[in-house]
Amino acid sequence: MVFVHARNATIRTAMILKEMASQKGQLRLFEPEDGPSAGNARKTFQRARSKQLAELFQAGFSVHHAGLLRSDRSMVEKYFGEGLIKVLVCTSTLAWGVNLPAHAVIIRGTELYDSKHGSFVDLGILDVLQIFGRAGRPQFDTSGHGIIITCHDKLSHYLSLLTNQFPIESNFTACLADNLNAERPVSSCVTCSYSDVTPDVKAIASANVIVTTPEKWDGISRSWQTRGYVRAVSLIIIDEIHLLGEDRGPILKVIVSRTNFISSHTSKTLRIVGLSTALANARDLANWLGIGQMGLYNFRPSVRPVPLEVHISLFPGKHYCPRMATMNRPTFQAIRQHSPAQPVLIFVSSRRQTRLTVLDLIAFLAGEEPKQWLHTNEQEMEQIVGSVKDPNLKLTLAFGIGMHHAGLQERDRRTVEELFVNQKIQVLIATATLAWGVNFPAHLVVVKGTEYYDGKVKRYVDMPITDILQMMGHAGRPQFDNQGIAVVLIYKVIRELPDLKLEFFVRGCWEGEEEDKDRKISRNDIGPPTVLHADQEYTLCIKMIRLNQTRERKGHAPKFSKAVEPGWFLVLGSIETQELLALKRVMPVTQQLLFTTPAATGYV
Repeated sequence: MVFVHARNATIRTAMILKEMASQKGQLRLFEPEDGPSAGNARKTFQRARSKQLAELFQAGFSVHHAGLLRSDRSMVEKYFGEGLIKVLVCTSTLAWGVNLPAHAVIIRGTELYDSKHGSFVDLGILDVLQIFGRAGRPQFDTSGHGIIITCHDKLSHYLSLLTNQFPIESNFTACLADNLNAERPVSSCVTCSYSDVTPDVKAIASANVIVTTPEKWDGISRSWQTRGYVRAVSLIIIDEIHLLGEDRGPILKVIVSRTNFISSHTSKTLRIVGLSTALANARDLANWLGIGQMGLYNFRPSVRPVPLEVHISLFPGKHYCPRMATMNRPTFQAIRQHSPAQPVLIFVSSRRQTRLTVLDLIAFLAGEEPKQWLHTNEQEMEQIVGSVKDPNLKLTLAFGIGMHHAGLQERDRRTVEELFVNQKIQVLIATATLAWGVNFPAHLVVVKGTEYYDGKVKRYVDMPITDILQMMGHAGRPQFDNQGIAVVLIYKVIRELPDLKLEFFVRGCWEGEEEDKDRKISRNDIGPPTVLHADQEYTLCIKMIRLNQTRERKGHAPKFSKAVEPGWFLVLGSIETQELLALKRVMPVTQQLLFTTPAATGYV
């Protein structure tokens, strides 16, 4: 096994080794031995998505890295384990993820590029030991050879680390924010309970960890008096606890309340950990959960390891589908401006919108370089498209654009996911469900519309803000990027904000006057204040003139099915005491408000 530190270096190194063996007349030392197994392997590699694999296998060489499709990687692992592949050039990720033993292991170079630091760093000694550990495994070999190729000034460094004991230092403090947000497995012996399937009682009673949905645990914990394993629970971790404000919120509230009730009756200490996005009212939630100040961690956006740049654009239009169509060109322009060559995720509200969006993007591409979002050779993509069932997906993949929604067959969805993760296609258009189900990082995320059709109320409603934040969170993931960009395209509810000219008058009895008269009063503390007598009735007159009157006076809001007249509220209060004196809903015409001044003097 030869370990290199970049995907493109695997093919390049394997080809050079193959050529060197050919020049020296030693290819026969590496070629797979003739037989039924070798014949079957050759036929299998002919069907591989990566054509270099078939060429390399003829000489007994192959490559392995995360950029290959999962099916190709499994194929390489199988035939290397069977001994048909004699030399495997791979990246260091293989040393940790797959148990493939070898007689000899070579580390070609000890410098790798660290995107966090933006420079080359030394390969860590733990990685070196893990790679060397692949050489000479028990049950496979009686000895092993490890070779490290490095520059001369690093030789003594690696020799000392390999021949002496070295301390293991914790990276927890350096990665505190990530660890506090991490969801880590705490034990083995895990039992899952979901949907209508429940493991038998013995399996649950003997398990250390139960993974369940809120709905299932609600049903199970109702009979806590007769179920000992419910009373034995000492830690409950609630993921996505910010969903308290959504449809399953009442279930989460019942679970927490019942848990506290059980704890009070069993006198057993029980800890609740809630995992959530950043909240505006985190303190209120913590108080409800009984969490003190030391147990509350609510991180500001500045703590995000990868900075996120957010752009919000407003789009008018009373009808949903035409409004979505007007968002397609701005989406195309956002890709050209913010992510011309990096991965892009576009979230839409329905399967139909995935198809309509991709067709418009392809039309826009036709005026430029049509295949600019396809990052693999066309012959390879033609072979991949041949196994795709969905006719629309066949068309879009050829342009480097994928679609992802529940209407696709499972195999088609997996193909799209692998192509996007391996950056062979640049753009993926998906329904909002993808934001929760799959960890797909992208440089740019476009949220094309923030409404969806709710079949229960039979109209378009706003997406929960938690869903929108989840979508935006896919932009600029750690370890993949150093910056993320989110573009959110939303419905412009109010076409034009009103520009009002206001004139204020006070009608009342003034000193030296025999009858009530109007006196104009100044606004915004301009000029001397108007002096009123304490404990006396006055009438406040307000003349409102709209300067930017539009043809369409009514407003359209997503939560209301019909257009409505704009409403205004007139508020009168005391500056000194912050006391509300009067509140009245008015229309933009002259309004009169009768009031009595306070008995105590002061400013209004």
